[in-house]
Amino acid sequence: MKEFGNINTKLPYKESESYVDALVQRSVETARLKDRAERKINRNLVYTLAGVAAAAAIVLAVVIPSGRKTVQPAGSPIEMFLASISDSEAAMIVDWPIEEIPEYY
Repeated sequence: MKEFGNINTKLPYKESESYVDALVQRSVETARLKDRAERKINRNLVYTLAGVAAAAAIVLAVVIPSGRKTVQPAGSPIEMFLASISDSEAAMIVDWPIEEIPEYY
């Protein structure tokens, strides 16, 4: 068994100083470019959200004037249809008979 002080701690590969320097320089430049792009995207997102919020505030100020009641929408087409039929017709919709269920192989 080897003594702890005699264990080989060298790496099996060796890079030149110029390669390491170039690698660090490229990594720093890539990080700077990526940071600029992310800041630009974040700035554009903030401007877009601020514009949407301003537009929504304007729409609400125009659509909902103070002191007046708003008109409720008539409802969806299915709600209007169901309101126009009788109870017996509604019961027929729920209890629609199915004669036969075909089986496909």
